[in-house]
Amino acid sequence: MSDDPSRDKNSGDLGLQTLGFFDEQFRKGIATLKPGEVSEPFETRFGFHVVRLVKREPDRQKTFEEVRDDIVAAEKQKLLDEARAQIVAAVRNDPNNFLHLENVEALTNRPAPGAAKPK
Repeated sequence: MSDDPSRDKNSGDLGLQTLGFFDEQFRKGIATLKPGEVSEPFETRFGFHVVRLVKREPDRQKTFEEVRDDIVAAEKQKLLDEARAQIVAAVRNDPNNFLHLENVEALTNRPAPGAAKPK
């Protein structure tokens, strides 16, 4: 009997997962199980568990099609991060840009250290 809210959707079935999906204590709890075996109760930071191992499959390398969208998303994010960093650096390094601390402090309603108090 699980009190995990996800049990209503999956009946406690975690599906086929890689060992890296689980925390170290969970991996230790299932490490020696063979398909069809039920573990002794063990504890992780998520609570107590009793696991029935349905099957094991050997690790396999994912195909390009399986990872394509993740690669594209990661590369897009990298390009955005680099562009953002270049823009911020350009603004920070432009000698014509000045930070008027009094104006910033007025926007945040906190007086600047050593600034004259408004009258």
